[in-house]
Amino acid sequence: MQGRRVSLLLSLMMTAVLIYLLPGMMSSLETGDGNRMDERLRPAQMRTLTVWLMPGGIDDRKLLSEACAAFEKEQPGVRVFLRTVTAEEWTAPDAVLPDVALLATGSLNIPEKVLIPLAGMEEAGASGRSGGVTYALPLWLEANVLSLPAEWIEATSTAQPTASALLASPPPDKETSGILAPEDLPWRRLLEPGGLTLPEGVALQQLMFLCPVQTRDELAALGTETAGEAQARVCTLGEHLAAVRGGEARVACLLMPAVSDHVRYAALGRDSEEARAFVGMLASADWQARAAAMNMVPALEQDGAENELTHAALERFSQGMTLPNAFSHTAQEMKSLCLDAFLRSADPVETLLRLR
Repeated sequence: MQGRRVSLLLSLMMTAVLIYLLPGMMSSLETGDGNRMDERLRPAQMRTLTVWLMPGGIDDRKLLSEACAAFEKEQPGVRVFLRTVTAEEWTAPDAVLPDVALLATGSLNIPEKVLIPLAGMEEAGASGRSGGVTYALPLWLEANVLSLPAEWIEATSTAQPTASALLASPPPDKETSGILAPEDLPWRRLLEPGGLTLPEGVALQQLMFLCPVQTRDELAALGTETAGEAQARVCTLGEHLAAVRGGEARVACLLMPAVSDHVRYAALGRDSEEARAFVGMLASADWQARAAAMNMVPALEQDGAENELTHAALERFSQGMTLPNAFSHTAQEMKSLCLDAFLRSADPVETLLRLR
């Protein structure tokens, strides 16, 4: 009987000791991962970089997808989640803002409410500022060209032009390249009924700028017509080259001055080492050259860039480039402003300066 009491007493004492020690034992189990592998051999901890894309009519989705894949290789453990969004999603009550935003001109007009200032990125320029604060860095843009049938121009080559030739300064010989200088444009043919399909936005002002002053009223009158697809059209550099590769015999003239409302910007929604590294990669000489290889114009000047098109673009298009401000007007407001000025035959330079 006494032995049973001793055993019971010992059991109670052991139980009390275990209850006392249990919290410490559980704590030690929680802090250890049980993995005896050397830390240098363990896989990197997974992290997600959220990137919101606002297309804005820019044909660079393939380039951005390649950039996301390349960044994941450079940053072990990072997974980039690229998602296309609308302007309304930025102000949704349950919105979780992204790490990085890839914007277009006029796609977002509340930067001070949703973006983080880009301190230390002075190369962004005025087009990425709002209220004197830099919120976005221009990466690349699509240049506009006037594309027309080669048969309209005498002694013009129908060979496929290169992007670097289109952006060369001065333009190469039209007889060997299919590239037109502004003075070679057949305005009488363009102004005939069904001759020219008018563009939207900034391209309208570029077209008015190239048009001889004495015929600008005739060009403006085309804006009141409702004709269908015409033989000549304003399009992006990439669209023109795609048409030529598809077998169309076309020639092109680069629209000047050097502006565009198809500009890709990078901005920060949350400040982190990975987010800044991603923006820095897109702004690097390597990715500026890759954008140029996809028929876009680099927006950032790079020392030592070895890509031929990068050199040509910066020489002909980027020097003195004054882009429309990314935030001051919505895309629709910009189109309306440019159309109104076009119909009034207003000075295109004055109109473009209003968009800065």
